[in-house]
Amino acid sequence: MIVYAPSLSGSEMLSAMHFGDLGTRRAPSGFELSKRALLQRQRAAQKAIEEALAKTYGARDAREIAFHLSQCFEGAEFLVALQLDTGRFSKAEIEASVSDVLEALDYIWEAARVAGYPLPCLEDETLHDDDEDI
Repeated sequence: MIVYAPSLSGSEMLSAMHFGDLGTRRAPSGFELSKRALLQRQRAAQKAIEEALAKTYGARDAREIAFHLSQCFEGAEFLVALQLDTGRFSKAEIEASVSDVLEALDYIWEAARVAGYPLPCLEDETLHDDDEDI
């Protein structure tokens, strides 16, 4: 069994899983996925998000939303890789990666804020009660 190597990024993990070889990070033909290729894919995805949202949110906000969401790609890729084959990951690897995903929540919240979505922590009724006690 090939085990996840902690030095792989989420993109590299998902690509390697797709090609079935986490040990060498190579596709069947010997093609090695470079950091540059992964960055190009992330930029293309970011641009696609930006273009899809531009009409609804305007160019500036769409660009900001796309930026914040693009900071979450590797965490999202890990979650997909985990769902595809949980047996490839140790408990320690899952714990470390989940911690990384949870840290990415700030980016998701900021994207939601820019898009005008209400943030649950700001709608908590206890906040209003606490303000009256001051």
